[in-house]
Amino acid sequence: MRQLWTVGIVLFCASVAGAGVAYEAVSVSIGGSGLNNHGIVAGSYNDDAYYWSEDAGRVRVGPTTYTQYGLDINDRGDLVGCTKNTYNYGAYIRYSAFTVNINTSLAGDVALTQYPAAVNAAGETTGKNFSRDVPSGSRYKAATAYQEPLGGVTWGAEGSTSYDLNDRGIAVGSYSSQALVRMVSGTSVLPNLLETNGSSVALGINNAWTGFGGGMIVGSSRPAGYNKRHPCYWIGWGECQLIGSLGGDGGDAWAVNEHGQVVGWARNASAQARGFIYTRNGGIEDLNDLVIGSTLITDAVDINELGWILAKSGNSTVLLRPVYMSNPSAGTFDNGLADWQKSGDGEATPYEWTSGDTCARLKAGSPVTIEQLISTPDAAYSVSFDYEFLSTDPTATLTAELDGQLLATLTAPDALAGDWTTHTVTISDPTLMGLDDVALAFTYNGPTGTEILLDNVTITQAIPEPATFCLLGMGLAGLLRRRKRKRDRFSL
Repeated sequence: MRQLWTVGIVLFCASVAGAGVAYEAVSVSIGGSGLNNHGIVAGSYNDDAYYWSEDAGRVRVGPTTYTQYGLDINDRGDLVGCTKNTYNYGAYIRYSAFTVNINTSLAGDVALTQYPAAVNAAGETTGKNFSRDVPSGSRYKAATAYQEPLGGVTWGAEGSTSYDLNDRGIAVGSYSSQALVRMVSGTSVLPNLLETNGSSVALGINNAWTGFGGGMIVGSSRPAGYNKRHPCYWIGWGECQLIGSLGGDGGDAWAVNEHGQVVGWARNASAQARGFIYTRNGGIEDLNDLVIGSTLITDAVDINELGWILAKSGNSTVLLRPVYMSNPSAGTFDNGLADWQKSGDGEATPYEWTSGDTCARLKAGSPVTIEQLISTPDAAYSVSFDYEFLSTDPTATLTAELDGQLLATLTAPDALAGDWTTHTVTISDPTLMGLDDVALAFTYNGPTGTEILLDNVTITQAIPEPATFCLLGMGLAGLLRRRKRKRDRFSL
């Protein structure tokens, strides 16, 4: 996903990935290239463009002729890509751009005629248009295309390329080994050179970048003394800053989200390509040190606002989702209460409230507490959980605490709800961000024998405000990892 949002009331851009955060790897397909905030991937498999979601799997989209590439997708479902066809008996190749909405299956207009690299929230695209087709090789110009008016705006000298743009319509790219930014300034379409310390290219931009301080552009640069380009970033019009290395020579930073999380690839001391995540406070980390299991991450190509990462594992594509608890299923109690410590004289037991679906049942005799040690993101986030009181006694309460600080106190209702209720707490207190091994605790207290059910405890990095304009009414809950379906209300 290349379209990102303007920072609103949440402005904790310096670092996001909490130290100690782990990632679960979800297999996607082959050839994933773009990711949106709903966790939907755009890519190419076996010469066909596709989108992938956890619910639908891989779904073919786009034209039915020639070879197709799915390149990027925004939150409203606009997938952009291109087709490839050979001309003059295979002597040269011609590309044609396309866009299609995955929700309506309707093809749309795209001003770029050949190769769109990215799409933003408004459906504007950026990429390149080839200026000539010749057997000896194509020459091309960078172009930023606008939905209104159609026709596009070509910028940059012949031989330049555009790779990304934000929701402000600011595009980035390169020309003759120099990083470029195309600012929106009246009718001007002249590119501006970024400050560099050597051969460089700008590959990604977030919405906070306006050129007047703040925000990030990422890419790669080769200063004097280096044999290859290394991952780098720019803050405003400031100097190019190298991200660092994993011990080897070479790499690129492909994408940056609104929180300032940067992903890309770099070589390790054995000259092997490895995916990385970088934050300005946390530094560069090899994703292979953070992934649960044995999945080998060779590149990280995109990141969304929830901190989900689209990554390469050899020839395959995986989606890396942050896990802040002891394991990915800890909050769903699919493991029973094996991941939770119980204290107090009350009871805490797993309960299969419907076939194949387990929750925690807390029973008072005196207060009973379950807790586990977690890590927290370094930016605003939410703690969400489902509960159902089985008593109407007004003295029955459920409290949630994090690192000893009270998050919520819930009191038994006057009448039983007869169904699950979701409670979400948004945390923007910096003292609760970026923590390792802190206790998340739930305590139930009430008259002897009264009970409550607890399920789907989830920690999710927050989407920066304002975000609702392009969520199409889904709400934050729709962006959380898909929850277990509440099929039937349990009965004792």
